[in-house]
This record gives sequence, C-alpha cells and structure tokens, in this order.
Amino acid sequence: MIDTGRAHVATGTLQDKIDAADGVVDMLRNAQVGPNVYPGVPPEFTNWRDEQWAWQNACVLFDLSYHMVDLALEGPEALNLLTTVGFNSFQGFEADNAKHLAPCSPDGHVIGDVILFYLAPEKFNLVGRVPSLNWIMYQAEQGGFDVSYEMDQRTALREDKTRRKSYRLQLQGPNALALVGEVLGSPPPEVRFFNMTTVDIAGIHVRALRHGMVGQPGFELFGPWEDKEQVVGAILAAGKDFGLRRVGSRAYSSNTLERAGSRPPYPPSTRVTI
Repeated sequence: MIDTGRAHVATGTLQDKIDAADGVVDMLRNAQVGPNVYPGVPPEFTNWRDEQWAWQNACVLFDLSYHMVDLALEGPEALNLLTTVGFNSFQGFEADNAKHLAPCSPDGHVIGDVILFYLAPEKFNLVGRVPSLNWIMYQAEQGGFDVSYEMDQRTALREDKTRRKSYRLQLQGPNALALVGEVLGSPPPEVRFFNMTTVDIAGIHVRALRHGMVGQPGFELFGPWEDKEQVVGAILAAGKDFGLRRVGSRAYSSNTLERAGSRPPYPPSTRVTI
C-alpha cells in the first residue's frame, strides 16, 4: 500500500522548476508560498501575553493536530530504512521510544528533521515537515525496502481542511504533570524523556510521549481523530484549578524564545543524545 496523501498534483519535475528559475537559490528566494500557517488553531484564545505567561507559570494546552505532516511507516525493513537514511544512532532504540531523526543525502547533506515514534515492532510514525518525509518515501521506493507507508497531509493542503487520521496535543508548563494526574485520577506515569506509554483519559486509550518545553516536563498526547474532542474536553474540565490556558499559534511560535533561564535543566538520567 502506497498512499502519498497529496491533495494537489504538481506538473513538471523539481529540476524543471530549478531550470526555469535559473538556479535553486533564485527559486527559493522568490518562492510565493507565504508564511507557515497554523490552520485550525486561532492566533490567540485569550491574548498572547496571558498565554505566554502560562507556559512559564501554569499550564498550557496546544493543539498540534493541523500544521505538521504525519507519515505512517511499517514493515519488516522499516527500521533498516530509517537507519539507512538517518545519521542518528539507533543503539537501544525500541518500541515506545521516540527521537529526532535527521535524514541525510548519501553525501551527508542534512535534508531536515522529524520526530520519529517507535509505536510497535515494525511500526513507526514520523511527524514533521514534508521535505524529510518525501525523502524517506523516495528512498523506500528507490531502495526497494519491504515497507508500506501512508502520508497524512497537513490541513492547509487537504481538501477537507480539518479531519485527519489522528490528533496531537501538548500539555506543557510547571503544572502539566499535576494536571495529568488529575485527569487520570492517579499519579502521572513515570516515563523517561522521549519515551512513551499509554494512559486512559475519559475512558479512551491515549498514547503519551514524555516531552518537555520551557525547561519543564510535559506530555504530548495523540490518538485517533474521532477521540479528540472527548480527550480535549476532559483536559479542559480538569485544568480549571491548574491555571490551564489553551494556546494560540502566536504564543506557540514564540515560547522557546521566551524560555526562562532560571529553570533548572533536566536531570542527567532524562537527557537524550542522538
């Protein structure tokens, strides 16, 4: 099964476009693609200042379901494909782990980076921007790897504009772990950084990646699209006592620039190297 999920089919090859523009530099400098947009998420829910404050001092819920591309990859040679295209070390990498994957060309030029989720034996999910995912699909075809894949395109390039195969949420901030405990009705799971587990929220099975931004531990939650509203509703209901804010695209885009330098670093046992 090979489904690229492309909503629009471009005419001509990439080389045709480069030749017409008299070089790749001129083509990219004069590209009319516009800014990267966050469809489905308003710029602000309350206001930028309030939402930015919540990153540092309370807890935020940000919806990642719309602006990134997902690539489902599986098969007996899926891991071999990933180790071939990426320069990362895969030593000790196993199911319920995640990592940044940086695909490279054969001569070592970095194509981009994506987040790689090891969901189960021979089953992976890659999330990020499309150039890296296109490169991985191309290498799968050219290399004759025994894999299947399916791309779930970001909302801006979809004909239906909203519904995707899965949702993806972030809970971040100093109160994030306490809020997770409240939602679960039990202490939050002890999961190492960039490792995954499965939790139950409102009676729904949810995959949880132990994440962290602005110097604080948090979780990235994901699952089938049809479960999204019920999971979001449970989080919002539980978040009232934790200063929870829904975050718009403006605060999300700038939170790393506003990172509080006084936050303690993660302890050595949670650090991850590529």
